[in-house]
Amino acid sequence: MDEITIRRSTPSDLDAIMEVYDKARSFMRRSDNLTQWVNGYPSRRLVEEDITAGCGYVGTDQEGRVVMAFAFIIGPDPTYADIDGAWLDDEAPYGTIHRLGSDGTHVGMLRACVDWCAAQCANLRLDTHADNRPMRRGVSRLGFTRCGIIRCMDGTPRIPTAAPLHSRRCLLIACQRPFRIIILTRVRNNISKNGVPAKMHIVSEICNRLKKHRVCFYYI
Repeated sequence: MDEITIRRSTPSDLDAIMEVYDKARSFMRRSDNLTQWVNGYPSRRLVEEDITAGCGYVGTDQEGRVVMAFAFIIGPDPTYADIDGAWLDDEAPYGTIHRLGSDGTHVGMLRACVDWCAAQCANLRLDTHADNRPMRRGVSRLGFTRCGIIRCMDGTPRIPTAAPLHSRRCLLIACQRPFRIIILTRVRNNISKNGVPAKMHIVSEICNRLKKHRVCFYYI
């Protein structure tokens, strides 16, 4: 994953943010996602409102260029109040990621965003369009679970996902040189091999392969 610095967006970032969103929208169209982010969404006015409210953020690369933009809001989201399904944790405070887009010049932008947001609020939510297959695959790999269907203010359906920190079953593998952290997200317990949950086979296999490299293992 490329090194990205995340900070609050400012009015001087506005043009760069709109350029990022234009490129993200073009990627959607090339990925056969023809119905999301239409009619100029996210609009310049909406981005200005995010900046004014202090919930707009950008990711910059080592040269200081804006390569990613998103909104992160901690607190109840009105569109999440009515869900055809159920949230994993509907009691703890949560933070919601909205309007995430990148310009495609760097890899690992979704992970960088999620990692940063998780450091601000342990209980995360986001929603995406059914046609946004790259995003759906990405959030699934990061431990988000589909919770049902919600509807936006305009009535269009979205797929809501959630990733409460306390529900993530992770193995942290810390290597000495260089220091690295590898996170294994959840594997469904009902998939088993010889009566043992599949995730334990994955953990055991990785441990056996890395023992010769003097790797330290930490369970959380």
